[in-house]
Amino acid sequence: MKLETRQIVELISVIAVVASLLFVGMQLMLDRQVAIGEQYHNRSESSLETARIQFSNEAYIDQLVRRFKRGHRPAAWNPEVEAAWSGRFSEEGDLAIADFYRDLIDARIISHQLDNIHRQYELGLMDEEYWQGIRNLLKIHLADPTKKASFPVWVVRPSFNRLTDELLEEIASESGT
Repeated sequence: MKLETRQIVELISVIAVVASLLFVGMQLMLDRQVAIGEQYHNRSESSLETARIQFSNEAYIDQLVRRFKRGHRPAAWNPEVEAAWSGRFSEEGDLAIADFYRDLIDARIISHQLDNIHRQYELGLMDEEYWQGIRNLLKIHLADPTKKASFPVWVVRPSFNRLTDELLEEIASESGT
């Protein structure tokens, strides 16, 4: 079977059209991933801005201190957090309670930032080496009782919660508990 020049040109043009369609399809998939990542980032920034305002708002912190003194405890309150803070509460009073709430808000900020970064990683928008550094940073934060208690409260994305559970298991196995 001998191909004529015309048939060869047609075959090459068909292959070129198919290749260009594949390229356009891949580009559309990448653009979609970037748009999803950007949308998630924007929602995360909105939550972060609220937390930053709360962190620096003395009236808000004072209100939380008053509620704490009336017996209201935040969702992140547990025996480990109580053990970490109770001595400071009795020694420093309202100042320690205010610091506690600032630590909780800081943990919320960190959890949203790291969750956002994790989402970017899942979408393939971040390289593995950078992600491993962020993962190690998350592990350091999870070693702190207040931050550890607040992560499941503030982050609701299942894949990030699975990651934090995995890191908590690593921390426990490294410390022998």
